Amino acid sequence: MSWPFINTSEPPEPPTPEAVVEAAQAAISAHSAGTPTGKCAACGEREPCRTRNAAHATLAAFGILPRRTPSRAGAHWRHGCPRDAETA
Repeated sequence: MSWPFINTSEPPEPPTPEAVVEAAQAAISAHSAGTPTGKCAACGEREPCRTRNAAHATLAAFGILPRRTPSRAGAHWRHGCPRDAETA
């Protein structure tokens, strides 16, 4: 008779490298936007948050750069684009 608190089932399969990379990319996408006060919009920590740093470290361990979405971080020019001043 086995102990009632011992788990005799098989251990779960480890995640595939592709799943780890996709999870890291999703975390970067979710935690890339900040607020004007310098906090992560997703978790409220000071930028860059621990989740985003860990996700970047994961991608770096695989030798992969994160995919970027233009204007996702919410960075905007305060007084128009500098190129507008050059063409005027």
